[in-house]
Amino acid sequence: MFKTNKKKTALVSIISVLFFLTASSGFAAINLEHRTGTVILTTPSDELQTIESEQTLPPVESGSSIQVLTGCARCTVSDGDFVTMQINNGKVNLRDNVKVKLCTDKAGVGILTVEEGTAEVVREDLTTRTLTAGQSFVLEPMRVPLPPGTDPVENVGRQTDTELGKVRGY
Repeated sequence: MFKTNKKKTALVSIISVLFFLTASSGFAAINLEHRTGTVILTTPSDELQTIESEQTLPPVESGSSIQVLTGCARCTVSDGDFVTMQINNGKVNLRDNVKVKLCTDKAGVGILTVEEGTAEVVREDLTTRTLTAGQSFVLEPMRVPLPPGTDPVENVGRQTDTELGKVRGY
């Protein structure tokens, strides 16, 4: 009947299995490299994992969120994939062939640099800005407003009526 080459049949079977396993996995082609600090990885199913710089990063699923707490991280996202990177009071939406570097300094200032593709920055006030390759953006640390009357600069040189010895109502 038909002659078959067992080696060719085995090779085709192995390649087919590998193709279907890769295609059916939920993991995207998202690479996080040159990581010098701590990141928090949140999967699409809301599982949190804190990863220190010396620890191995697990595979990153499309739709995940990566928060850079300290140091720097370079993220590459392939076509058809999506990830959000967070730092301070902003987030950066990455999709479809983009490569960015996101760093935070000791004062908490975040610096985003787009190396390839296009990235969308969303600030705390929900304003957005689109950056292209070669552009950078500074994400300031969150500023928590002080309650009225507790700001030391606001109260310099002032004294209350009681401190001045004044009595009200007379």
